[in-house]
Amino acid sequence: MRGEQSRARKLAAHMKDPKLAALFLECARFTLWHREACEVRVIQPTPCDYSYRYAAEGEFAEADALIQKNKCSNVSYVAAQQYGVDPVGAEPMLRTRADRDDLARGLSELAKAAAQKRDISEALRFLDELQDLSPAHTGKNDLREVARAWTIRDGPKAVFKWARSRPTTEQRTWALIGMAEALGHSRPGI
Repeated sequence: MRGEQSRARKLAAHMKDPKLAALFLECARFTLWHREACEVRVIQPTPCDYSYRYAAEGEFAEADALIQKNKCSNVSYVAAQQYGVDPVGAEPMLRTRADRDDLARGLSELAKAAAQKRDISEALRFLDELQDLSPAHTGKNDLREVARAWTIRDGPKAVFKWARSRPTTEQRTWALIGMAEALGHSRPGI
């Protein structure tokens, strides 16, 4: 062990850049020197971090309880996961516990989740609310996924009118791209 330590110092001494040599020795000390000399920091997850894990495992009651008890601010992920199995419970949780930015992220995720479930009226409602809340958050993936799912479900005619009615050129473009994807790549079971 000691021989390796002196070898690391010799290697660092031959380096031309003193900053890189110091960085090399700093990194090497974690692997070559005794563990007692190294400070290992352990980051403990917060209760809000655990709420994400519960949501990923489908344990939404536990996730909601942690969010409510600890006043977690980032609930959009949990709401989006919950929407797939419990849309009635997901939306109120998002609306009562999210700040403005998280609400925008959550509405975006709920619009995509509703589109995946082929509930186009709900997806459009979420997109309209998102547009009213924060036009900058109405992203290309939201519009593309809603337009794609809607085209697969009902055909392109209504989707084309909706796409043309979008307020910006970028939004119109992404809605049309979603429609085109559905027409060119329709797969069974979608």
